[in-house]
Amino acid sequence: MGQQLSSQTQTVINRLPEKVVKHAGLVRESGYLTYEEFLGRVAELNDVTAKLASGQQKHLLFEVQPGSDTSALWKVAVRVVCTKINKEDGVVEASRIMNLYQFIQLYKDITTQAAEVLAAEVATEGPSGQLSSVASCQASMWMGRVKQLTDEEECCICMDGKADLILPCAHSFCQKCIDKWSDRSRNCPICRLQVTAANESWVMSDAPTEEDMASYILNLADEAGHPHRP
Repeated sequence: MGQQLSSQTQTVINRLPEKVVKHAGLVRESGYLTYEEFLGRVAELNDVTAKLASGQQKHLLFEVQPGSDTSALWKVAVRVVCTKINKEDGVVEASRIMNLYQFIQLYKDITTQAAEVLAAEVATEGPSGQLSSVASCQASMWMGRVKQLTDEEECCICMDGKADLILPCAHSFCQKCIDKWSDRSRNCPICRLQVTAANESWVMSDAPTEEDMASYILNLADEAGHPHRP
C-alpha cells in the first residue's frame, strides 16, 4: 500500500511543470537549512567564485548583511549582499542584495557550474587557469544572474503572474492570488508568517526603484535585528 502511494505521488510530481517542481524543492530546502549550513554556503560561494575567477580582473564577495540574521526568524529577515569588486583598484562596481530564497537559487547555479568546470578540467587534464582565462568575465556573468533573480519577481503562488505585492517576509504575490488566499488566512502562504494588518504589505506599482527596494529591505533588517555599528 505504501509503495503504491509513493508511486502515485511520484507520478503526480512528474506531471508538474519543471518550474513548479524546482520552486517546491527550493522552498523545502530553505525550510530544512540550518543557520550553520547557511553560513557554510556563503563561505563556499566565496571560495568557489574566487577559484573560478582566478586570473580575472573582477571578483565577487558574498556577505551576510549585518543585523539581518540576528532575529529568531532569521530565514525571513536574512539578506546576503553580493558585491562585484575590481581587483586592481578595489573599486566596488556593483552591489545587489538577496533574500534567502534568491541566494539558494544562486548557490545552486554557481555550484552546478563549478562542478561542470571541474569535470571539464578532469577530462582535458588542463590547469584551472586555462579554463578561466578562456571564459568570459565570471564576476560580471554571475552578477547578471543575481540581478535577474532580484529583478524578476514573480508570484510565489501561481508562479506565472507578475508580483504586485510583497509581504514583510519578502515573499511576493500577484494581487489576484493573494486576495483569494487572504480571504481564508492571515498568514503568508509560503512561510506562514502572520500578517496582522493591511499596511504590513507593500504594493509594487509597476517597477519599484532601487532606492525603494533598498529602503524597504533596510527597514526589514532594522526591525528584525539589532542596531549595528561597524
